[in-house]
Amino acid sequence: MVAIRRDYRSVLAAIEGAGGLGLLRSALLFENAQSVFSLSIWRSRDAIPWFGTEIPEHVEAARRVFSRVKYKAGRGPEMWSTKWRLESVSNNLNWDTFDLSSEFSKISRRGE
Repeated sequence: MVAIRRDYRSVLAAIEGAGGLGLLRSALLFENAQSVFSLSIWRSRDAIPWFGTEIPEHVEAARRVFSRVKYKAGRGPEMWSTKWRLESVSNNLNWDTFDLSSEFSKISRRGE
């Protein structure tokens, strides 16, 4: 778990070093020793491909985690990635100092 957190922080540092470029907020969530989730909220869907191709620390961290994830013969490693489109948020949804409702309103006005 320590190695995963270290990799997560190095990816965040790389994103910040590149100017953030669309990352609004992220979190590393541990359900248990076998289930770890990285949640990130991006300003636009165009920022996600930028992240995937321009931040090599992301690829390096993903490669390192393969040795630590569950593996089943015939299925491969239990590691996956998804993209979700947020359609609405409640008026009181705040995350520390990050006001997701305001960000969502900006995105909705742009029509993304």
